[in-house]
Amino acid sequence: MTKRLANLLIYQTILSKSVTLEFKGEGGDKRGKILFFIDNETKINLFEVKKGFARGGHYHDYDIIHTLITGKIEHHVEDVDTKKEEVSILIAPSIMKILAKSANLIVALEDSIFTEVFVGEYKSTVYEKYRSVVIEKMNGEKT
Repeated sequence: MTKRLANLLIYQTILSKSVTLEFKGEGGDKRGKILFFIDNETKINLFEVKKGFARGGHYHDYDIIHTLITGKIEHHVEDVDTKKEEVSILIAPSIMKILAKSANLIVALEDSIFTEVFVGEYKSTVYEKYRSVVIEKMNGEKT
């Protein structure tokens, strides 16, 4: 992930409203980097996910917006109460609104970058059906 992409995220956010965007840190693992930003109560995270790896495997009690900036993914969303699942192939640019209590799994079909935007403190609950895929792909196992 390049600083150019981080600057693009900042620029897009500034265009949408007056912000006080603050860089909070960086993380990541072999799936790719994560950059963390905050604007008042809004959290904006920039994720890199390398081809063949997955992110997600959990759900939240609040809505989340993901924006696929580059790449191609297989996107799984399952309502944790009804177990209704939707699977789609998305090519950048694309916007994904993940409703509260919907488990989310993103599998990179190409090297991809996406944002995550939400308000308030981060809290998630592991959804084993999807989290096992994330772990298997990190360990190099076939799913």
